[in-house]
Amino acid sequence: MGYLAVAVAALPVLLFYFIYRDFFLFQHDWRIQLDALFRGVFAAAALLLLAYLMPLNVGTPWLSAFVQAALPEKLIVFICLLFWRGKHSLSVDTSFGALAGLGFAFCENLIYGMGQRDPIVAARLLSAVPIHLVTCGFIGFYVWMAHNKSGAHRTLAYFVAFLLPFSIHALFDLFTLANHAWIASAAILFPSLVLFDLHLAFSRSIPSPAIMESMGLRFPEWLILRRQSQFERWILRSISSERAEYPPVFKLKLGPRRILLATFFVALPLLQDTPIFRSIPPGERSAFLFTLPLLLLTSLIASGIFNPAFFRAGMLRIPLVMQVWFEGRSEQATAYDLFHEGAFLKTTTAYNVGNEVTVTFSRGRFVSPSLRARAIWDNHKNLRQEFGTVFVFENASSDMRWFLLRLWILGLGQGLAYFFKTPGYSMIRRLFVQPESVMHDLRYFPTGSVLIRQGEPGDEFFMIRQGSIRVTKHVGTNEQELAILGPGEILGEMAIAGSLPRNATATCMSDSILTVADGRDLEDLVRNNPDFARALLHLMARRFFESSETLEAGLEAARADEHLTENLMRAWIVLLSNRDSRNRVTVPLEETSRAFGIAPSLLERILRAKPRKIHEIEGDVLDAIWKLSRRKLNIRIT
Repeated sequence: MGYLAVAVAALPVLLFYFIYRDFFLFQHDWRIQLDALFRGVFAAAALLLLAYLMPLNVGTPWLSAFVQAALPEKLIVFICLLFWRGKHSLSVDTSFGALAGLGFAFCENLIYGMGQRDPIVAARLLSAVPIHLVTCGFIGFYVWMAHNKSGAHRTLAYFVAFLLPFSIHALFDLFTLANHAWIASAAILFPSLVLFDLHLAFSRSIPSPAIMESMGLRFPEWLILRRQSQFERWILRSISSERAEYPPVFKLKLGPRRILLATFFVALPLLQDTPIFRSIPPGERSAFLFTLPLLLLTSLIASGIFNPAFFRAGMLRIPLVMQVWFEGRSEQATAYDLFHEGAFLKTTTAYNVGNEVTVTFSRGRFVSPSLRARAIWDNHKNLRQEFGTVFVFENASSDMRWFLLRLWILGLGQGLAYFFKTPGYSMIRRLFVQPESVMHDLRYFPTGSVLIRQGEPGDEFFMIRQGSIRVTKHVGTNEQELAILGPGEILGEMAIAGSLPRNATATCMSDSILTVADGRDLEDLVRNNPDFARALLHLMARRFFESSETLEAGLEAARADEHLTENLMRAWIVLLSNRDSRNRVTVPLEETSRAFGIAPSLLERILRAKPRKIHEIEGDVLDAIWKLSRRKLNIRIT
């Protein structure tokens, strides 16, 4: 009888262990696994001693499920995991808690299985294994989260660490004791297994403590950095960029071992007439040959369905683009998200770790209080990581919490509007289509590198992240310097006109890092960000003016540029009219002016203006050009 009880107690525990072993963080570290199992055994032994010293007999199923079963079991596991301290800071997590739950389930099955032969008890003991697995896994996960949080967030994590497992366990026991095992499995167990796999996948997406320590980050700061990269990918995907890598949420896992296990679970009911099972009472036989295989098959289906790569690189939440102002500095930055602990800022200049600044965040009419922030991580050199700075706040106040709440409500509303494509959602999209978010191809150029060479065709444009660029132009045998560009400035904007010959040369004056994109990305920016389109139009006009002044002596070269500039001007008009340049239509001037609602003389002034002298055009003509962007007609003069 003793050997049979041990076998009955150990078999389901071993089967569930082999189903989930590959998804545990420390699957190859037997010391941590045995430590976790010991914690569960210790909790079960302590509960048995408590039940012996303080016997509790309750009559109703509600009290039995909530007070006699779920409350003491989850409370004692919670206490054991809460006060565990080990050298592995990631040990108290979903994996550790789940293994502790398996140890607890083994002891519970062993103790009660040796003394009771009720079929309901047999089914309950078998189903208790996955229940303890998932509920103790939740305890481990949220206790670990609480260890890495502070203030109200830590209190909330502790609260969830006990309340969520307790509720799941109590409701499952309630339905089981009321002879509604199918409801317990379908409504409680299977959703809990899916939620458990979600927590496992998230745990596996977190880097090891050694990696975070080498980066100089704690978990809250690492979470800020990770969400920044997720927002970047979300934006790229939202504008249909071909370079946007966005892993799926779900990932089907098939392998020889999983197929073999599934076949074994399905075949178990066929063994009910074999001699080894004939001697077992019908109720217990049903529990082992039907209930247990069904639970195992359900766990096998639910395990590993969530893709850990999604938690590292995917994102469902819409970014909230905020402008960041530095007190006493002319520099501005951008942020996509804001935590109570800190934020990632897309800065253009590097900050040393430990530098302190005073910052203010603004999102439309919402403005945060001034915050003292300290830089704890900065990257303006490593091309494989996000460019920017992680700041932590030193003086977050109640006003800051109120600002975060309003920001969260705003983000929720905009996320729903964007998801359901309600009227005005396109305006939300324009907020996060910025040069910094669209241009993701970071490249390093040493001193002396030629980015753009005069006369050569090119369809790329650049934004300077670090370094300085000298722009020159050959006029006959002379070389004229046009400009010196620094971080945050754009060059190569003539890519908007396609692969036309460059009209200047750009050379790196120092080791430089630039983001590079092609003409299609520039079109995305112009189509989805009117402010950027207007600024770029005026930038081009200003550069034409500066080039004209610099090259006054080179009239012959200026005439050679006239055709190129005219093509550029026409490309702008086509692009701002929001149509494909390959699908132009030809219409008379009078009809075109009526279609656009502007006078024929004004339209003719626009289309016949000398591109070389666009800086001299009156303001009404430039405003009229801007109005063309609101039209759906692609034109050329006849």
